Amino acid sequence: MHPHLKYLIELQAVDLRLIEIRERMSRFPKRLAELEGRVTAVRQQITTAKDALTGSLKDRKTYEMDVEQWKERAKKYRNQSGEVKTNEAYKALQHEIQNAEDEVAKAEDRRGPRLSRQCPKIWSTTMSASRSGMVVSPWPKSAARVAASAASTSVRT
Repeated sequence: MHPHLKYLIELQAVDLRLIEIRERMSRFPKRLAELEGRVTAVRQQITTAKDALTGSLKDRKTYEMDVEQWKERAKKYRNQSGEVKTNEAYKALQHEIQNAEDEVAKAEDRRGPRLSRQCPKIWSTTMSASRSGMVVSPWPKSAARVAASAASTSVRT
């Protein structure tokens, strides 16, 4: 065997290893671009979800404020109904009380469809239970606290 042949074989092995390393390195930019694309997409989803959450919280607060306003009006009209002198004024106040209660129901219904779109199973369970007079929360831990609170309240009285 020729003495330089040994060096040529080693050089060929180094060359093959170098080709393999270059090939692996050429894959990195593609993989990096793919991962950056995925990160960008996920960041966009997070931004969209945050915006939706912010909008949902604003809507919920608005609906809750509407409900409170109408409940306060109904309470005010009920308080005034005891001071009324004529039957016509009493009927007018009763009409206003009914109107306020209807507006409370409308405001609560406006809040409901958003939950029904997001979590249909929770919404249907919550609505059917609330119609039957049960105290229900769509979140298990919260429901347990409400039930415990109701039980402790009934024991005290």
